[in-house]
Amino acid sequence: MIPDAEQVLHYVIFVPFSVWTTLVFALALLCHIFLGNSNKPLVYLPTLYYKESSFSQFLLEQIPRLRTPYYPPLWASNPHVQTIVSRYLLPSREVYYERQNLQLKDKGLVSLDWAVTCDVNSRLISSTKEYSRLILLLPNLTDDALSVAEMSQKALSREFRPIIYNRRGHGNTPLLTPKLQTYGDPSDLRQAIKYVKSRYPHAHLSLIGYGTGADLLLAYLGEYGSSAYMSAAVAISPLYDPESIYESEMPQPHKFIRLLAQRNLVNRHSSALSKVIDVDTAIHSNTVAEFEKRVYWKMCSCESWEQYWEKNAPLRDADEMSVPLLCISSKDDPLVPREAIPYDVFHVYPQLVLVETRCGGHCCFLQSGTFVPDSWANSLALDFLKVTLEFSSNEKRMTKSASNL
Repeated sequence: MIPDAEQVLHYVIFVPFSVWTTLVFALALLCHIFLGNSNKPLVYLPTLYYKESSFSQFLLEQIPRLRTPYYPPLWASNPHVQTIVSRYLLPSREVYYERQNLQLKDKGLVSLDWAVTCDVNSRLISSTKEYSRLILLLPNLTDDALSVAEMSQKALSREFRPIIYNRRGHGNTPLLTPKLQTYGDPSDLRQAIKYVKSRYPHAHLSLIGYGTGADLLLAYLGEYGSSAYMSAAVAISPLYDPESIYESEMPQPHKFIRLLAQRNLVNRHSSALSKVIDVDTAIHSNTVAEFEKRVYWKMCSCESWEQYWEKNAPLRDADEMSVPLLCISSKDDPLVPREAIPYDVFHVYPQLVLVETRCGGHCCFLQSGTFVPDSWANSLALDFLKVTLEFSSNEKRMTKSASNL
């Protein structure tokens, strides 16, 4: 009897870690040999797209990472290998979180996981410390705090306080209403941001999103414009134009992984969701687009793709964005074709910058140099936030000095 996909994944999860790690790295090496391009250079500078301004010039001067080569590990030069290994198989960083549930206006629930230090002896100090710089992290669809543990650890080491935003029903957050957040609807996120700002009114708040979380970030910045309550934002591997990607369908094995995660999400909350959708039909969807139609169309009362993307396209209000924004994309992203990236937008608006690498997979950007590679994109994101806050502070001082003359 041939096991189905769920049985295979169940077996994979419970194989001893040491055995599984050995098998994975052996598979990664084989994939690199047979799928990788041996003529492809492994050392290259990132490509930048931006409009010339005092802001972009300041970034180039103050962020050396933008002017130095990016080195992926040899075994991670294939984007499929890098994406899967980075997301599911590398050891997780040790970070502790304090959860806070936030009730929304419609009685729904999202949760905020406030990161604290991984040092047990000083965890209490970290949780009570007043941070002047906060980062709200938006994980990829169906992911949780575990998926951004490395970023949380790096952010804490640089005096940023990370807060993980868990959507309705995600990250073990109870689903109290028969509703899941649709692809680009930022209304729940807006309530969470207003709460954080009310709790820390004088802190600088920034956003970092990954994958679909990055698309939610783009939708939020466009919809709320100058009233976004943000100092800066970073979108790592946004899909930009999910409509075109859904039409062409995702490549395997990414389609299988995403569908399995979404099926599990709906199945976990079947009692609540059965009031508005046919759970059994949704679980048996064969494509991501089919699943989106059977589940998320119902959440925003849409009857066609045109209606759905009119409400959920990440860049529907791109011309309203006013927050300094860095987008980080890879040319070999297995989910995002290059034609989906709006290069022209970054040549029009001085507050928007795109950094594109030759490789990096989807939400990965592993860099060599350590036994367990870390994310080059995460380091660059924190560089950008730090330098952007410095630029804003300099601008305010210059404006104040000029007004006193």
